[in-house]
Amino acid sequence: MQNLFHLADRAGTPVLEECLSRGIAFVPFCPLGWPRGQVVLGEAALRTLVCTPETLAGQLSKLLSVIRLPALELGIIGFSQPMPVFPFTAFSVRDDDLIVIERLTGEQYRRAEERPEEVASFLKFFDLLREAASTGTEAEASIERALESLR
Repeated sequence: MQNLFHLADRAGTPVLEECLSRGIAFVPFCPLGWPRGQVVLGEAALRTLVCTPETLAGQLSKLLSVIRLPALELGIIGFSQPMPVFPFTAFSVRDDDLIVIERLTGEQYRRAEERPEEVASFLKFFDLLREAASTGTEAEASIERALESLR
């Protein structure tokens, strides 16, 4: 079974799980260059031990393996860089009309048709964060330094 499933869109996870439980092959699909996933992390996300050091090292290694993919823009706001806004919760932007807010108790959804001002604010915040973030080789170096600190 082939489904749209990639770093920026994991909505197919239930289908993947069902395929695994039935022994059906699941082929993740993402057309080249679409959609382009844009991720911004604070440097603290690279260094905070919310798991074992070995697990964090594995996650950082995975980031290094995907950072150069053409369908991914990964930005990191370093400790010494100004952060234009401070999001108190994680959020993701889906097609400019849906914001997914991640809270400890679950996800909340904000749709542009229902809450246009709030969605517009999140879009503005995300743009500000993207502009402040280092990308490319600078982001890669931040990840490598964080990984080296675990060794």
